[in-house]
Amino acid sequence: MRGLMQYYYKMFDNFDLKQFYRSEFPYPEAIKGFGECGVFADESEIKPFVSSENEKIAAAAVYALFKLTSDGNDALYYDMITDSRQQVSKAAFKAMNKCRNAVPETVYNDIISHRSDQLTAKRLVRILCRNTGSLWNSMPWFIRLYNAPEDYIYIPVRIAVSKRNYVYLSTAEHAEEIKRAMEESPLPETLAKQIYKEIGVI
Repeated sequence: MRGLMQYYYKMFDNFDLKQFYRSEFPYPEAIKGFGECGVFADESEIKPFVSSENEKIAAAAVYALFKLTSDGNDALYYDMITDSRQQVSKAAFKAMNKCRNAVPETVYNDIISHRSDQLTAKRLVRILCRNTGSLWNSMPWFIRLYNAPEDYIYIPVRIAVSKRNYVYLSTAEHAEEIKRAMEESPLPETLAKQIYKEIGVI
C-alpha cells in the first residue's frame, strides 16, 4: 500500500512525500514510509526512534534505517538481534542478513551466550553461515560448533562446512586458527583429514 501511494504522489511535483510522513511521526507506518523515500542524510531523523520503548516504533525504525543507510548501521542491527522484543529482533535480523559483513568470532561468542534461546541462536547461526564472507572465514567457529548438542546449531553448521570451497585461500595465521579449533573440538576423522589437507597441513 505504501509503495502504491508513493508511486502515485511522485507524479505530483509539488507534493513533499517525506514531509507528509514526517508529519505523521511516530506512527510506525510513517517511519517505514519515510525510510523508503528518504536518503542517507535523513538518518538522524529516524535513529532516535530506535530507542523507543514501543516495540512497533523501534522495529519500524530499524527497518527504515536499513532502507536509508543499508549497511551503514550494521553494528546497531547486530546488537538488536538479541533484543527481547520479537518485532525488533526480527527487523534487526532481516537488516543484518542483508549486510554480509558480520565478524565470525563475535557471532560465535553470541551463539554460545544465547544458545538456550532457540530463535536467537538460530538467527545468529544463520548469520555465521551466510553473512561473514567466505565460508572459510568462519571455519574455526564452525568447527567449534560442529559437535554442539543442539540440532538447530549443528545442522546448519555441518551443511555450511560441507559447502566450503575445497581450494583454501587465506593466511597462514588463519590456518593456525583452524588447527587450534580442530584440536579443541575434534572432527570426524575423514573430515579432519580433508580439512588438514585443504589448509596445507598434510
